[in-house]
Amino acid sequence: NKKYHCNVNLIQIKWYSGLKDKNYNIKQFGAKGDGIRDDTLSIQSALKYDNIYIPDGTYNISSELISYNTHITMSSNAILKAISSINSIISINPNISRKKFGFIKNGIIDCNNLAKKGIAVSNYQYFTVDNVFVKNVIEEGINFGYKNLADGDAGGCFITNTIVWGSDTADDTGINLQKSNDFTVKSVVLKNCKTGIKTLGGNIKILNVHGWTTGVDKYHNSKMIACANGRISLSDCVIDTYHYGIYGNDQIFISITNLQYIGIEKYSQAYTPIILYSGATGTNNSNINLSGLLISANAGTVQLLNDSLLTQSYNTKLQNYVGIENLPI
Repeated sequence: NKKYHCNVNLIQIKWYSGLKDKNYNIKQFGAKGDGIRDDTLSIQSALKYDNIYIPDGTYNISSELISYNTHITMSSNAILKAISSINSIISINPNISRKKFGFIKNGIIDCNNLAKKGIAVSNYQYFTVDNVFVKNVIEEGINFGYKNLADGDAGGCFITNTIVWGSDTADDTGINLQKSNDFTVKSVVLKNCKTGIKTLGGNIKILNVHGWTTGVDKYHNSKMIACANGRISLSDCVIDTYHYGIYGNDQIFISITNLQYIGIEKYSQAYTPIILYSGATGTNNSNINLSGLLISANAGTVQLLNDSLLTQSYNTKLQNYVGIENLPI
């Protein structure tokens, strides 16, 4: 009888090694992360693979990074920093047919007042941006676009636990969602973005989002939510020193639960804030349902609706509101 000996530990080591080979650290491709060297080519080489890890460090980016099959995990102290004028720091699946299942998690995307966009995602279904800090935005912090697909053909995406920080003077947008069906924005902070969230079409859920601007110039004509077409659902959100809270155009259906407005009186004296604004009064087909509104005592003069027709023709329902007088109903 022959006896066969099997080294179980060796098999385990080989198996775990095989798993590790599927997760690529960008430093394997020569990235330094010292904040001095240009790491663009090294990271782009790593992005040919699916599962990418970006460890602590500041990685200078001089041209747009492009990724197609994207699962990117950054450490919390990893920074991708633009060092030249580029369209976006990272572009995911540009000009390609629809992809499914991807994410970018953790870390910092620093547009550095140079990159027009921080993260740009195209034609992706079930994509998640989670726990990311996008800062120094001059055009758009995060952009999801489905311009090459029929409405509703892509979606199921999430932006969660994320901060988007605009610049002091730019006419910037924190999050831009174009034709995004079944999209959720949850637990997001929007700081100093002229437009917090912009949507075009689709079914958008916005949960636990807090946005504010600083300075009268940034405040004037600012919009926390700018929406056209589609359905918008807001829950437990805080509008903080925005000139327009929800600014709607064309066939919009808005449901709002537990909305808080926090303003600064000196801003409202110059430009009266309007919480719900319709840019096409009397011509569109809008339905607005509002339940639970709290306005802070120091907000100054606040106007709920820009036109009485909103309540007469647009099927607006108001419940449990406090802190506002002379409602046009």
